[in-house]
Amino acid sequence: LTVGARRFFLESRVRDNISIAAMFVPFGRGNWWNVTKAMLLRAVYMMLWTCTIIGFPIKYYAYRMVPYLLAENPHLKPTEAILLSRRMMDGNKWRCFVLDLTLYLHWSLIPTVLAAMLGTGAGLLTGKIVLCQSIATVLTGLLSLLFVNGYKSAVYTELYVALRQAQIDAAAPLADRFTVPAFGEAA
Repeated sequence: LTVGARRFFLESRVRDNISIAAMFVPFGRGNWWNVTKAMLLRAVYMMLWTCTIIGFPIKYYAYRMVPYLLAENPHLKPTEAILLSRRMMDGNKWRCFVLDLTLYLHWSLIPTVLAAMLGTGAGLLTGKIVLCQSIATVLTGLLSLLFVNGYKSAVYTELYVALRQAQIDAAAPLADRFTVPAFGEAA
């Protein structure tokens, strides 16, 4: 499902009318097993890296682009997808961390704190603190579900596209694995 969602966002950035069926493109024509193997290998690597203190956050960002790579090219071998993701993220892990931190602060933490404060304030005025806090929490969750998650996914998709273009421009090893032009873009 992760790979399918990435495919949907990759296609939606270049097409006006996109159907939900775009999510299932990476799994068509016998690609589902290859995509599953690659994501499973990524999960195993991540699980093994959690045994180290410093390695986990580094590898979390190193393997971050694997779902995007598989969404674009589901024929990639699992090891190629992981290697290409690592190469794409070389020198970009800190930037991606800062992006994550920025998105978290602006779109998750601050709205939650404001909702809690507003819920508490409204509750103190009405005498129904728990009810007002619950309503504020639900509204924050709905806001996140309906708007913020899509925005974050679009931002990460643009990050992938920028890193992808940098690999193509640098003629990096395995850059020929990218589908050019991608998703209907002009060459």
